[in-house]
Amino acid sequence: LQQWANIDNPLKVCINDRETPYKIKATLELYVDNREAEIPANIGFQEGECQRTLYTITDDGTIYAEWEEEYPFEIGHFLWSWDFPLRDMDQSKSRMYVNGALSDKFIHAPLVDGNTYRAEFTSKAYDETKDTDFLPPDL
Repeated sequence: LQQWANIDNPLKVCINDRETPYKIKATLELYVDNREAEIPANIGFQEGECQRTLYTITDDGTIYAEWEEEYPFEIGHFLWSWDFPLRDMDQSKSRMYVNGALSDKFIHAPLVDGNTYRAEFTSKAYDETKDTDFLPPDL
């Protein structure tokens, strides 16, 4: 029953056999605990020839979205489809920038063709004290 309920949900279906004229291409830079994190190639491609609506081809941060018609994709949809461990992140210390400006929508920022997103996540297990240097304080 659930399979039939999701037959037209762009976040849950394969697009291999669908016409998808609505296309988005954007860039995502990802940082976790102040370190750049890799966004792997081939996110959204599953064994058995299933291609999802949100995907990567290369590991350069370029993300793609496709669907049959305009759809309100969000950057968070891509993170969800990738299985990014958002539940392990401290959202109060995490930020999303869109074209260099801080977004108040965080992961709900709309995915717009040509935009650049910079996600800065802080994990719940992150120890900020390890970022400090060990020089003596200024006297």
